[in-house]
Amino acid sequence: MKFLRQQVNYKKRIAKNWRKPRGHHSKLREKRAGLRAIPDVGYRSPRVERLKQEAIVMITNLNDVKDLVKGVIVRLSAKIGNKKKAEILEACIKKGLIVLNYRRPAETISKIKDSFAKRVADKKKRFEKKKPIKKEEVAAKEEPKKKVVVKKKTEEATTSEKKVVVKKEGENK
Repeated sequence: MKFLRQQVNYKKRIAKNWRKPRGHHSKLREKRAGLRAIPDVGYRSPRVERLKQEAIVMITNLNDVKDLVKGVIVRLSAKIGNKKKAEILEACIKKGLIVLNYRRPAETISKIKDSFAKRVADKKKRFEKKKPIKKEEVAAKEEPKKKVVVKKKTEEATTSEKKVVVKKEGENK
């Protein structure tokens, strides 16, 4: 049974999760007839059902699965990454363990493997685009460079050009 908060259907901003009504004039707090149920002692689950929860084994790595026998109820830790999660789920299926936080472990394994395959394919495409060009290919693509020969005009040069030429020659020595 799901216990809903008071006036959850009247106001959008009120969350559905249960809060005890504490209002002075609250009919729900007074447990008047015709209103919602309030969590009470009579709604508790049977003891046998509650003891089953204590038998749940938390799995954090592959070594935890090796010690268990068939039919044990297990729960995978949320801190496990997808790669290890797939390995652990496969081991649980082989051993015949009941995994609580995955309804269909086989489907989960296939989804994880598909996502890995897709990521690998995307990565290959990205690296093909960024592939460095070899020097031989660059040389073949480029046209041979033409050598430009500059002849000095000493007699026809103006006086300012002669000064520049003289200064450059003096710097070289």
